[in-house]
Amino acid sequence: KDVVAESLQQKVTLKGIMQGFKETIKRPVEVIRSSLIGVVIGIIPGAGGSVAAPVAYQQSITFSSIKEKEKFGKGSINGLIAADASNNGMVGGSLVPLLTLGIPGCSTGAVLLVALSYHGLVMGPELFALNGELVYAVLWSQFTAAFFIAITGVFLAYLAVRVVNVKMSILIPVVSVLTFIGAFAPNELVFDMGVMVAMGILGYFMKKYNYVPLAFLLGLVLGTQFEANLFRGLRMGLGTPIRFFVSPVAITLWILLLLTVLYPIIQKPLTALIGKSFGRQKK
Repeated sequence: KDVVAESLQQKVTLKGIMQGFKETIKRPVEVIRSSLIGVVIGIIPGAGGSVAAPVAYQQSITFSSIKEKEKFGKGSINGLIAADASNNGMVGGSLVPLLTLGIPGCSTGAVLLVALSYHGLVMGPELFALNGELVYAVLWSQFTAAFFIAITGVFLAYLAVRVVNVKMSILIPVVSVLTFIGAFAPNELVFDMGVMVAMGILGYFMKKYNYVPLAFLLGLVLGTQFEANLFRGLRMGLGTPIRFFVSPVAITLWILLLLTVLYPIIQKPLTALIGKSFGRQKK
């Protein structure tokens, strides 16, 4: 059954919200993995939630069982946990470059940078020496904010779920107008609106023929940063790519990349091998 369609027929109750909380704590690996992905991506300036959520979602698909993979796109609990946990972890991670280097890791960090600068505070190492109590106040405020978000989220859930009951005849025109405005506003070019329409058509055909739109999205978001950092690394390596393979951080990232690529290939035979081993032990 489609989990989303089934949920539309149910009323939001406190019991249902608590059931969602129980389902979340039953999946500690999913929560921890997605949160760590969010923290690491939050540390990278300019990445933000637009990168953290898709990456965590894709990793959730990769490391899910074959049966669980069929639920993605239909209201999978693992997918919901991955996207939300990574998005929340990203906010905390974005404070690292903001407070230590003065570089905001996301739009929220940029707002915080403006607010702190307005009060005469200079971001960077000196901030910890001169205004250490303020830094730790900001860090502790994250725990307080998480507590209040949990409380307000319970009450807002009663209202937010009503959004999914809005008729498509109303929702599509409203979303279309907002997307056209969002495409036009940054550069005030009609051409950008045409690009948005072309990307929408491309996304439709990718979905229709079972291509992964998330991979394409990540390419668009990270393409510019990848190119800039690639040339920076080549300059540091005097024209050779050796620096991408020798540092401990680089080796760790390559290992994680290989695990991500190889795991879906070996998952099925590995599961079958483990099942046979347990079967022999029982006999």
